[in-house]
Amino acid sequence: MSIKIKTNARELEKRLRAARRVSTQMKRTGAQAARRAEVHARMGADLNIYDTTPGSYERTGRLRRGIDSSWSVQGGVLTVTVFNDVKYAKSVEKGRSASAAGAVQQIITQPGRNPAAQVTLGRSGEFYFIPGPMLEPAAYYASIYITEEFKRRVLAALGGTA
Repeated sequence: MSIKIKTNARELEKRLRAARRVSTQMKRTGAQAARRAEVHARMGADLNIYDTTPGSYERTGRLRRGIDSSWSVQGGVLTVTVFNDVKYAKSVEKGRSASAAGAVQQIITQPGRNPAAQVTLGRSGEFYFIPGPMLEPAAYYASIYITEEFKRRVLAALGGTA
């Protein structure tokens, strides 16, 4: 018994070169992921703060306006950052309740969960001590977007379909 395997080495080399070029084309993906993360974080701010029952504090919109993102590609590594420089952003994001620590991470990484879905733990103007996750879910969403986009491009370069 014998098995013959024929390969088209030129075609294979051509597709491998195309796959290697994918990493150099990640700038566009970085810009798209950063923008998507920013929009996702603003939607999280609306869900967790601005669209909730008001409390005793004044809603100025500063927290929502403070959401920003950046991206860079260095040494073949794509980095996307979503952030908020408003001084109270961290206390809104993380809340003031020790019992809620880690809850957002558990929710966003649940198998089968849509990474684009927003997360709320019940924060409102009346329950301002509960976390109001905006940035963490947005960063996770961006990481999934980058991974899926990279897979799609490599598969396409190799002649497959996603």
